[in-house]
Amino acid sequence: MNKFIHVCAFVISITCTVIGQNHLCGITHEDESSLMPDDTPLLRTRNALEYIPIKFHIVTDNNGGGAVDFNNLLNQFDQLNIDFKPFGFQFYLADGGDLPILKSTNLFEAPRDFPGEIQTQRYANAVNVFISKNTYDSSNGGVIAGYYTRMADHIVAQTGYIGYKDVLTHEMGHFFNLRHTFYGWEDDPYNELKHGNPLLSYDAPSYGVEVELVNKENCQKVLI
Repeated sequence: MNKFIHVCAFVISITCTVIGQNHLCGITHEDESSLMPDDTPLLRTRNALEYIPIKFHIVTDNNGGGAVDFNNLLNQFDQLNIDFKPFGFQFYLADGGDLPILKSTNLFEAPRDFPGEIQTQRYANAVNVFISKNTYDSSNGGVIAGYYTRMADHIVAQTGYIGYKDVLTHEMGHFFNLRHTFYGWEDDPYNELKHGNPLLSYDAPSYGVEVELVNKENCQKVLI
């Protein structure tokens, strides 16, 4: 699916409070560092909505237990369209609206640990979203709310965040090539008492990512 579409970073920023402060977004540094390689994305004007197919995969354990509530899923689908409509995007259910039940305790418990199994279930021409009861990530050492992986090109969201939180909107922003607005600070959130105001370093504490000082003294405005 063609993803050379750039959307306003507002999609990520409106969900940063939910993801950044209370829950963990599981996108890896490798994936995130490949998103938005510069700050001057190619913009274009559109006069009509662009319709994007989405394929939800409902993950259960081997016995079919733990599926996401269907009404919550529909509410989440509606919310996704509400969030993205201002940017000219609307989602529709791919594959005739089929919502497959994927019985797999592996993916139910730790989907990131079994990428090959997910790949065999992907629908080729849509945004693939796997909804699992436990999005445990052994590399992160715990449960995360959701994540997007660019290399495998799918989203995983925890069942408990479907229908009530902005997790899916947040991860969809990563699908559209957006980094966190707090990129580099995921492991050590900004604290004025600790990091200073303006910041005392040109590098964020996580991954050594260059940052903009609060007083903007290390930035130059570029006129377009």
